[in-house]
Amino acid sequence: MDVYDAWNGAVEEIKNKVTGVGVWTALNCAVPITYEDGRFVLGFGAKDLDLMGHLKPPGVRRTIEVELESRLKSPVELILLSGITINDWMSHKRQLQEAEKLKRAAEERERVVSTAGKEWDEIYEFAGREYGRLNAKSHPGLRARLLEMCVAKIAEKLPESELEEDEERAFSRAVERIGFLCEASSTLVAYLAFQRAGKL
Repeated sequence: MDVYDAWNGAVEEIKNKVTGVGVWTALNCAVPITYEDGRFVLGFGAKDLDLMGHLKPPGVRRTIEVELESRLKSPVELILLSGITINDWMSHKRQLQEAEKLKRAAEERERVVSTAGKEWDEIYEFAGREYGRLNAKSHPGLRARLLEMCVAKIAEKLPESELEEDEERAFSRAVERIGFLCEASSTLVAYLAFQRAGKL
């Protein structure tokens, strides 16, 4: 069924099931644009944009969807669009795709950062555990051995590429704790780790 025929046939039935002057006015001003992938797109021109909100309440939206589903014989998700042409819809879809792409990139970035952060936290915790096992914590030789173990751990975890900003913060946190426990500067700890990893 043509999108215009479906809408024109449905709109009067929808009016019988909803109330409110604003809702009716919005239904009269809505322009059917397309039906694709289960999405029925109703557009509003610039002068009618304020009316769009009348069709957003869940009850009204579902009434429209159910009526259209009965005519199209297929599930319907109602999309309310600012614009009344197919080009407006295509532009809107591109914006949605770009937003989804950015969302996926942000999620992947968060996953990578979270994984890296956990790795540095493991070293942070390793340093604390090993320090707790020292019997004579004031003995420089024992702290030197602890430093050597921690530096080796850090060198193993350093990636080939440069650390990202969030990774750098987690790395710095681990290095600072090791420096504190071993009574060495965090700069020295980082230097030794980079040197061991062949990154200097």
